[in-house]
Amino acid sequence: PLHVACASCHEACVLVLLLAGADKEAASETGATPLHVACDAGHEACVLVMLGAGANVEATSTGAITPLHIACQKGHAECARALLEAGAHRDARDRLQSTPLHTACTNGHAECARVLLEAGANKEAVMRHGVTPLLLACMHDHEACVSVLLEAGARADTAAPNEATPLWIACHNGYVGCARVLLAAGANNEAVNVAGITSLHVACLGGHVACAQVLLEAGVKVDARDENGATPLIFACLRGHEACAQMLLDFGANEEACQNDGATPLYVACSSGHAACARALLDAGASKDARMKSKNTPLYTASGHGHEECVRALLDVGANTEAADEDGFTPLLLACAQNHSACARLLLEAGANKDARTKTLMTPLGVACKEGHVECVHALLEAGADTGATEEHGGTPLFNACEQSDAACVRALLAAGANVEAASRKGTKPLYLASWLGNVECVHALLEAGAHKESVNGIGETPLFAACSKGHTPCARLLLAAGANKETPNMNGETPLYTAIWNNNAACAQALMEAGANVEAANRSGATPLHAACSQGHEALVQALLDAGASYTSDSMLGTPLAVARAKGHARIVTLLQNVEARSLADAAAAAAAAAAATVTAAAPPAAPVIACVLNFEELAFERDAYGHEQKEGDGASSAVCAGRWKGEHVAIKKLTLPADAIVTGDFWRTVQRHMQANHEHVVQVYGAALRPVLRDMGEVECYLVMDRLLANVNCALYGTAGTEGAVPRLRASFRALPQRMRLLQEVACGLRFLHAQGIVHGNLKPSNVMLDAEGRAKLTDIDVRALRTRDATEASEVDVGARGSPAYADPARAFEERASATPASDMYAWGVLAWEVLTARKPYDEGGDGCETGSTDSDEFTPLGGASLGMLRLTIDGERPHDLLARVHGVPRALRDLIQRCWSEEPGARPSAAEAVAVWEASVGPLAGA
Repeated sequence: PLHVACASCHEACVLVLLLAGADKEAASETGATPLHVACDAGHEACVLVMLGAGANVEATSTGAITPLHIACQKGHAECARALLEAGAHRDARDRLQSTPLHTACTNGHAECARVLLEAGANKEAVMRHGVTPLLLACMHDHEACVSVLLEAGARADTAAPNEATPLWIACHNGYVGCARVLLAAGANNEAVNVAGITSLHVACLGGHVACAQVLLEAGVKVDARDENGATPLIFACLRGHEACAQMLLDFGANEEACQNDGATPLYVACSSGHAACARALLDAGASKDARMKSKNTPLYTASGHGHEECVRALLDVGANTEAADEDGFTPLLLACAQNHSACARLLLEAGANKDARTKTLMTPLGVACKEGHVECVHALLEAGADTGATEEHGGTPLFNACEQSDAACVRALLAAGANVEAASRKGTKPLYLASWLGNVECVHALLEAGAHKESVNGIGETPLFAACSKGHTPCARLLLAAGANKETPNMNGETPLYTAIWNNNAACAQALMEAGANVEAANRSGATPLHAACSQGHEALVQALLDAGASYTSDSMLGTPLAVARAKGHARIVTLLQNVEARSLADAAAAAAAAAAATVTAAAPPAAPVIACVLNFEELAFERDAYGHEQKEGDGASSAVCAGRWKGEHVAIKKLTLPADAIVTGDFWRTVQRHMQANHEHVVQVYGAALRPVLRDMGEVECYLVMDRLLANVNCALYGTAGTEGAVPRLRASFRALPQRMRLLQEVACGLRFLHAQGIVHGNLKPSNVMLDAEGRAKLTDIDVRALRTRDATEASEVDVGARGSPAYADPARAFEERASATPASDMYAWGVLAWEVLTARKPYDEGGDGCETGSTDSDEFTPLGGASLGMLRLTIDGERPHDLLARVHGVPRALRDLIQRCWSEEPGARPSAAEAVAVWEASVGPLAGA
């Protein structure tokens, strides 16, 4: 309520509230006390009541503002006087370090300022940023406050931190009243700021004629210079204040006084485009051709900035049109360079040299074309400028226009008769340049004007080559449509197609191929476009070239495209080319397979099916381990079995390398078909094979047999030690039981019986080639195809041919027989050794061993004879057989032991057949379940 009463100027209410005990120091949200409010309202009676009640005259609101600050801000001089009489601090500071006197002068309250000064306020007090009350009064044009302060003895020349005095500030803002008062008080009219600028400078810069006149009448120096040497006249001309300039001239200002860089007032006026000032200076006798230190004249700068009226004013008094700068640019050259066509026309009308040259021999027309300023080009051509003038590099205006890709300039020059074949010193012609830069409009204009489309530059490149090199397809198509030769090579023998491919410009390459470009055209090193694509790693272009019939076998100094791609590390392109080779080989293989199928069909009974055995390699997917390597199920000396997928099914993929002859002759495919026809529950099912070429030796082929994927082999079941959980450990555990092992041998015998009945000999029976499914059932795999690995039978040694199979299981009767072939009897020999091993759980010929050290892995794949293997084979040839441990295996009937030993007979004819073995076995232990 007390705040409201003070704001409403109801002193009676204020008194009643105070008598009733109202808090006289209560503060509002902004910290204002009732006394602040009374001072703001300007009601002296309320202020006196509050003071009489003992209100705090130094109480501060937000911003450290006292009641005295408020009274001076609002101009309530009587309130201010009452506060001062009550003891208020006359120089109290707010947060900006402003005193009540600063506040009064800022707001123009001269009476408040007078009251404060009479109370002894500090007239030189400095607030934040170093500003005094007098400076503030001059900043805000409060002439009365200025007078009060000066009368009270304030220093007239107290400067701000930038050394600007009160007079300087008044003249800068055009406050002539303040300026007069200050000058009358003796202010220094020559005082300068930190940049050496006087009050007259800033008055002229702002166009404050009245201030300038007051200063001039006060005797200020008319030609005072700032730190750059500029006079007040230059300042007036810079801003185009003609009245100030004329006044200065009237007071005797030097019209030739130049600043430090040599610029005169006339130069500054022309540079800034102030024609009135320029005419005033010219009328006063200013030199029309005065030069700066850079040799530039007023006409030069006016032309360069496009100030048409200044140019006209200078030309009217006869300014030199040929005065050039240090680089030889005349006013006309500069006007054309800056695209000021109106100034160029004025200069041409005044007789300026239309073919003037710079130090680099550029003409106005050449400059205009280089910058693409078509209006200047028209003006110069109309004036008869030389279209054939050559520059330092030999280029003509037409060359420059093409370099700028400005079709309008090109057409204008051609219409004026410019030479369309004029070449630069390097032999580059306009059509080549336009094609290189890809401006189809320029190319079109030049072709219409008869430009020679087969002209070459200094290194033998045609315009079509240039367009294709840079990937400018529209230009390339335009040139092709005009009949450009698509096969013209450069000095290195590279055709447009080659360069388009090298630079990965697919659209240009497509345009050339559509036009019938030769995809086999080779450069001097024999490299074709396909070599280029492979070298640069442009996979899409490799495919496009192959689709267009490019040969992947073409050779160069760097080798074939495949060799180039491999050397550059472009793996995807290597794969692409490998697949192309594979498909090519597969086509030949398919024909051979068809022939093989016909042979098999002819030899088989009438009901024998014809089986399609060629698979697409791209349908095979190899499973990979955590390191990205193919997951192998088993390894051999010349083959590996990997886990994979085919048509979404889990399969095993056997990888082996064969001579290409085995594919072409059909031997391999006949073997695959026999495997596929061997459909039996104890023979692994084969689904076909895929091929890929061996890149290190094109005489070999990588073959991929796709078959059922099974759990483990007999070696793993008998000797494996890995893991304690899962299907494989359970399978090994089950093989500890003798009945399970006997059942396995019976199943192997059944599998052999089936194969022999089909006329198929296994030829490589051993533990690692007997696979087991999840139920432990035996399935024969890896029926011997290694005879196909020898390209020529005459290349094989006696041992190579005779010792097929693993030595421990090999028939000794075949050991050194010339061109020995596997027979059912040799299979039964191997079955006998296998039976001994399965029943005893020991490796044959391993004296005293337990089967877990020597030969207990899959390393018994076919290897060259030597070491332990050679010794083992000699033992069998000499009649040695596995140690007689069968008698120690309890539960093996005598008939079965006899059967096994008969399999080891030296005379093959004395060995039992697979059918006999099955019969004896069934008689001893019973038939297989489901048989």
